[in-house]
Parts: sequence; C-alpha cells; structure tokens
Amino acid sequence: MALSLDEALALVGLPSAEALAQLQNAGRLLPETAGQLARHCLEIAADDPPNALRLLEMAQAVHRETGAVDAVTPWLHYAQARLNVLAGDLDAAETNLLAAREAWETSGESFLQARSSLGLTQVLTMQGRFADAETAILTAIQTLDALAMDEIEARLVRFAARQNLATVLSYQERHREALEVLHALRAEVESALAASADADLRLHLTALLGETGVDLALCYGYLDRPQEAIAVLQSAIEQLTAAGASIERGRAYTNLGHLYTRTGQWASALAAFEAALGDLVGDAEPDQQPERWRLADVLFLEQGLAHLSLNLLPEAAADLARAAALFEQTGKRYELAQAHYYRGLLALREEALDAARAALSAAAEIFDSLANRYWLNRVRIAQAHAALLEGLEADAAATLDALVREASLPDQARALTWDVLARCEAALLSCRLALRRNEVDAANEQLSLAERWLAEAAAPAEPALLYPHLALQILHARGLLARRGGDLVAARRFFQQAVETVERQRALLPLEEFRTAFLDDKATLYADLTLALLDEPAPTEQALADAFAVIERARARVLLERLLSAVEAHAAGRQEMAAAERSAALRQQLTWLYNQLLSDNPDSRGAGQRLSETIRQHEATLAQIERRLAAELVEVEPEPLSALQAALEPCEQALIYYKAGDEWMAFVVDRRSAQIVRRLCRHASLDAALADLRFQLGRIEIGADYLTRHHERLLRGAGTALQRVYALIVAPLVHLLEGERLLIIPYGDLHLTPLHALWDGERYLLERFEVSYAPSASVEVQRRRRNESNGFHSLAGFALREPSIPQTENEVQSAARYFEEARVFIDAEATLSQLQNAAACDVLHFATHGLFRPDNPFFSALKLADGWLDVRTIYRLPLRARLVVLSACQSGAVRVQGADEAIGLVRGFLGAGVSNLIVSLWNVHDASAVELMTDFYRCLTVHRLRPSAALRSAQQKAITAHRHPYYWAPYAAIG
Repeated sequence: MALSLDEALALVGLPSAEALAQLQNAGRLLPETAGQLARHCLEIAADDPPNALRLLEMAQAVHRETGAVDAVTPWLHYAQARLNVLAGDLDAAETNLLAAREAWETSGESFLQARSSLGLTQVLTMQGRFADAETAILTAIQTLDALAMDEIEARLVRFAARQNLATVLSYQERHREALEVLHALRAEVESALAASADADLRLHLTALLGETGVDLALCYGYLDRPQEAIAVLQSAIEQLTAAGASIERGRAYTNLGHLYTRTGQWASALAAFEAALGDLVGDAEPDQQPERWRLADVLFLEQGLAHLSLNLLPEAAADLARAAALFEQTGKRYELAQAHYYRGLLALREEALDAARAALSAAAEIFDSLANRYWLNRVRIAQAHAALLEGLEADAAATLDALVREASLPDQARALTWDVLARCEAALLSCRLALRRNEVDAANEQLSLAERWLAEAAAPAEPALLYPHLALQILHARGLLARRGGDLVAARRFFQQAVETVERQRALLPLEEFRTAFLDDKATLYADLTLALLDEPAPTEQALADAFAVIERARARVLLERLLSAVEAHAAGRQEMAAAERSAALRQQLTWLYNQLLSDNPDSRGAGQRLSETIRQHEATLAQIERRLAAELVEVEPEPLSALQAALEPCEQALIYYKAGDEWMAFVVDRRSAQIVRRLCRHASLDAALADLRFQLGRIEIGADYLTRHHERLLRGAGTALQRVYALIVAPLVHLLEGERLLIIPYGDLHLTPLHALWDGERYLLERFEVSYAPSASVEVQRRRRNESNGFHSLAGFALREPSIPQTENEVQSAARYFEEARVFIDAEATLSQLQNAAACDVLHFATHGLFRPDNPFFSALKLADGWLDVRTIYRLPLRARLVVLSACQSGAVRVQGADEAIGLVRGFLGAGVSNLIVSLWNVHDASAVELMTDFYRCLTVHRLRPSAALRSAQQKAITAHRHPYYWAPYAAIG
C-alpha cells in the first residue's frame, strides 16, 4: 500500500527512530517506501523546501534500513539534486543528476534516464553551459522519441523536453530556432488537449500552453515583434489563470512587463509587475515575504529596469540589488550578468563612473564567458557611454564605430547579436558624440541609420506608436541638427513633436511620483524647444508666449495636477482597508525610529547606521502601500501667459527664472507686457556664487560667541555673497522692475535661495519690493482664483517644547494674542487629531521640529506629539486654513526633481489646498523666531497686511536692528 503525502509529512514530524518504528509496525519499512518518500520530496520541493528536505532525510534513513536497494538509489540522487538547485548549489545538483542518470542507464530505465536529463539541462543552463545543456536535452529527446510509450506521463515529459530545448536556444539568442520548436510543441499540446476528456490532464495541458506562450512571447520580443509577443502573453495569462497556475502566471506578467518596458509603455509595465508581484510574492509587500523572493528574482530584475527607465533611481537600486543577490545565491550566471549590466546603467545615470565601470566589466566578463554577443554588445554600448561621460571621446568613438559597423551587417550575420533597441542605441550615441565634436555630417549619417532601423523594425506601424522612447530620441536629435544648421523652423517642429511624444507617455502615468520622476532626464528637451523659439534677434510677442507655455509645461506641472485632481469619495474595499491599516502601523513604527534617530541618546547615535537602514526599508514599503491608496492624477494644461497677466495686480510684476542648458534667463511680466532677458549668466557662475552664499550663511551656526566677536565681518561676508548673486540674476534686469510688489517664480537651486534678501550694495531686495514666491505661474493663477481676502480671525497653534527649541510655547502664545479666536496645543496636546479638529481655523501655526529629507523628500515631515506629518499625510488633511506658518527648521527646503518639481513640506500644504504659507529655508534660530513672528502677526492682524507684506515689515524691523540675514532671511512668503 502506497504511503500518501499526508502520511509521509506526519512521519517527518517525529524523531527518526520513532518514525522508522511506526513504519516497521505497519509493515511499510520497505525499499519502495524510500522511493515513495523521495518522490513526495520532489512533489513539494518548490513550495515547501524545509519539509521536502525532511522527507529526503527520512527516505535516506529508510533506504539504509532496507539494504540500500539499487532501484531506489537514483531517486534519492534525483530528489537531492532538486533540493541542491533550490539551495543554489549547482555543482552538487549536477553531480547528483549524473549519478541518477548513470544508475537508470545501467538498469535499463531509458525513460527515467531521459527524464533526469531534463533536470541536468536546467542545471547546465543556469550555469551558462549552453552547449552542454543543448547536447543533454537533444540526447534526451532522441531517447524519448525512440521509446514506444504513450502514457500520459511519458507524453508530458516529451513536451517538457522540447520546452527545455526552446529555453536553451533562447538563452543563446537563437530565437528563430526556438520559435520553430515552440510552434511544433504547441501544435502537439493543442492536439492532445482537444483529444483529452480527463479534467486534470486538461488543466495540465492548458497550463503547458500558457507556459509555452510565455516562451514564445520572449522570442517574439527579441526578434522585434513586440505586438505579437504582447498578444501571445495576454492569451497565455488567460490560459494560466484557467489552469490555476499562479506562479507561472506571475512569470507571464513579468515577461509582459518586460515587453511593455521595451516598447516604452511604462504605465502598463508597472501594472504588469504589480500583478506579477501578487502571484509570485503574495498580497503582502515584498519585504514581508523573503522566503518567496527566489520565485520573483527575474521580476525584481525587470522591475528594476522599468524603475530605471522612469528615473525612479532608489527603487531601481533596491530592485537590482535584490535580484543580483538572488542570482548569486542560485548560480544563475546569465541573469546575474544582466543584473550587473542594469546596475551599470543605473550608475551611469547617477554619474558614478567608478561603480559603472565595475558593474559593466563584471557583466562583460560573464557574457564573454557565455559567448553571448547579443548582451555583450549592449554592455559595450554602455561602456562607450561611460567613456563619453569621462571625456574619453576617442575611446568612445572607436568602440561605437566598430559596433555600428557590426550592427549594419546583413540580417543573417547579426541575427543572434542585435535587436532594434541596441542598434538604434548605438547609432544614437554615435550621433550624440559626433554632435559634441561638431561633426554634423557624421551625426546626420548616424541619425539616418537609427531612423531607418527603427522604421524597418516597426513596419507597418508608426515607430512613434510602437517604440515611442526611441522615436523621441530621434526627434530630439533631428531638432538639434536642424538648430545647429540654422533651420529654426524645422528645429521647432522636431522639438515640438518630441515634446508631444513625452506628454503622451507622461499622461498615462497615474501617480505623482511616476510623473515627477519621468521628466527627470527630459528637461533638456523642453529647454531646447524654448531656445529654438527664442533664438531670434527680437522674439515676437507670440514667440515669448509660446516659450512661456513650454516652460510652464516643464515647471511644477505635477503639483498643478495634484492641486486640481478631484478626489472622489468612495467606500474603501477590503484590500484598501488592509493597506490603510498597514500604512498606519508602518507610520507608528517610523515615528519611533525617527525619534530614536534624532534623540540625544549616545547609544541611539551609535546605532544610527542601522536605524537609517531600517528607516529606509520601512519608507520603501510605506511608499509602495501609499501608491496603492493614492488617487490617480488628472492631466491638466498649464495656464497661458495671458492668464498670469490678468491675475497680477496693477502695481505687481512677476519675475520668472529659467535655465536652458548653460544659460539663465528671466521673464519680467506685468499686466500689460512681457519681456525676456536672456543670458543673465552661465550656470557655473551662479552655482559658485550660491555655494559661497551657503558658506557665508552657514558660518553663523558656529556659535553665539563667534558671532558676537565677528559680527561685522560676518555681516560683510554675507552682504558680499548676497551682492554677488544679485549681480548675476537681478542687476541685468533691474531697469525693468517698476512695481511695488514682486512675484518671484524660482527655478532649480533658486528654490533654496533667499532672493528677497539679495543685496545691491545699499539695500536688500525686500526693502525695495514686497516679495512673494510661487512654484509656477500656473499654480499661482489657480491659487489666486481660490484665495479669499477676508482677513484672518482665528488661529490654532501647535508647539513642542524640547531642549533644542525651548521658545516654541512663547512663540505660539505670543501669536495667539492677536486673534479673536485662538487655540493653543502644547506638547502632548499637539496631536494629529487636534490638528484635524482645528483644520478650519484661518491660520495654522507650527512651532516644532521640521525634518527635511533630501534623500527622500516625500518623507520630509513636521513633528507632532503622536507622530510625524509627511508630505503624503498632509495631502490628506481636511485643511480649510488660508495661511499656514511653519516656524520649523528647513520647512521651506525642497529637493528639485523632474521638471522643476520642488518636493518638501511646502508641496504638501499647497497640494492640500492652502493658499498662503510662511516657511523657513534653513534652521530656525529659536529666540529670534519669537520676535520676528510676534512682529509678523501684529502686522497681519492689527495692520491687516497681506502675509507677504506682514513678513516684509517684520524683516525690515530686523534689518533696522542690524540683525544678520541668517536670522531673518530664511523666512519666505509663498502665495
């Protein structure tokens, strides 16, 4: 009587001697029982390795007790090999498989001998020994075909053998041969499915059809037939769903995501990877399921490439590190080399050239050992890019010339070594190098090659529809060539088409972080279109308006969409509720971790590195959950220049900065006219001046005694630095500034610069103008449409008294005296629930710790008694306050990402609908904050001034008192 799996699992839970005794008493301590235990081990090995190992140990014990019968020995080797593969010990797996195969060959078990060759093929393939793997599987197929066996198991093994052959061929980039094998195999499987009435067999065959569909799609993809590949994969997913094969379906979704990434369909790729994650890892986030990571190793690899393509670099780094570690553990050299290659691309994006060279060299070494010219060519292109970044133009040119010549060979000669992505990538990089060397004819020749190759691969479809990311690069290069040749009309047309391609892709991305990151490497395109529109001796009014429109498309566009996206109320489903609960739990854990990291406890500081890593992991998990909960953004058109002009007051001008390439420029706009001042300065000059300004302001933090002794010298140093910046970006256009109020819209590093404190040698800018800021003209127009000017009558103040900020209670109590209605929440009362209750007050004032996170700016936060308010949490607050005052360190600090998207606390409150903010660009000096805030609120309420005017008045008082700019200049009025 056969030993069932359940009975076997019950035995392995016992001590070995007791289990053997039970078998003896039941009359089952027999040689065949050892074989049954080994086969049960094979049955559960993939899903339950620990119990599979126990079954094998029990099988070995029974084998010894029953005389080590020769017929059982190969089954033990075979089961051991399976566990070796799962543990990543491929050498041991090969040894055991060879032993099993030899034993079955000796005993004349040809079928089992051939079956063991399938496992051997897998092991050899994982080691990159493709020629040996091909020999093994062809021998197995020959043996199986010679056997007169038509049992179900035999037919399934024959099907699996052909599937393995196709896999081995694909690993060698012999995709056309693999296609032939797969088409013949699918025909046999479909025939068997049509003839079978057995329900279990039909499920198995349906799953096999789905699996071969995944393999087929892989071949189609690498043969530049992505549409066919996508269609086959979608059908495969349906078949695998019907068969209940969730693991294989997860791999199908992974391959689908890969195809979408290859064809620039980023939103679809992310959705496919999310579905794959659910199948392979489960509903929980990956960090909660490490035991299932091995199933998702290729998913992490492909998802890493998608994140890299979307400029989500931290996410890409985490994915690729995890994939590389898994491939190292399991000995998958081919996939490990891909991980090294992708990590090299990531390092190139970060301009970490030493890391890039190391990763690419590691990839090249493995691919060279595998004789894989296809991937080796891709690595060589990346190495040429690295040489170009290092300024080694001759080395880059030599590599690219050889690659392009090889890619230009007739189809048959390059069938195994090139696809359209790599060919176009080589030609486009060669074009970029020629442009850099001012070799216009050579650049045009390389670009024409890329155009022809892309058109041939996409035919009959439009290249921009099938490969939009490649079409975008070609259009951009065409525009650069036209502009270089003086044909501005053609340049504008090409650049405009490229921008439209970007906008179509961007609109498909549903979430804020994705849209923000997507434009990180595309800002140059908008800048080139802007320059092409302005490159006339005297640009027309229409050209100015068109250039302004392009800049607004590339400035805080996602914030505008966040502001205008309607969040529809809906009943949360079970999954959303679970995600929300998990989010809340993670936030509680992060609160404790943040407090530990920022505490004065020496032990905590000593563990700072471990705490930081734990925080990073928790934040990554929380970000994934928050993306599932986030509302999708609408697509919004920016406001035109005329809308900004209509929104300005008669005595007001807007000063709008922009950087295009190396050039800083500024628009000066009032209700009647718009002018542009080009070539204010070169970026390097401004960068150096801003660095000096940061240094001069930072000297104050040395200490109070130092400031007292060197006050005048420090004041002169700051004045000189402020005047240097003034000379670069204000002096060239000061003759155009005639109004009483200035609305300044910064760009890039200017978001972190106190422009209102710039010094002309006699006065600070705020002494001449009332200054306010906005992240973009479109955001400011929307803000003014919503803003109500009914005065400020109620205040809610939140303060935490801590040793480093002892004056916070005085600050909020002093502010409260100026309001008809005031509620003050100190220490334990300063909670999120109290904030939600007070959200309808006209003014919210926070005197607490602020934490700016340049490494992860969406986690910049304000500290309350029961947690930290980060940007995403602020978005969800039911705020109706018209003014928020953030008297906290670095509350106005931002990290600029994408198309001038300034990420920090300010973004959270603007996204929540707040019209006016007072923020600090750097660390707040506690005592001076009380005095300045008291003066601010007096002007706001008693004199009924606008927030920007009230702040100006308070700062002018500090200037009159001869205070160093460090103490008053960080405060800025937004709105």
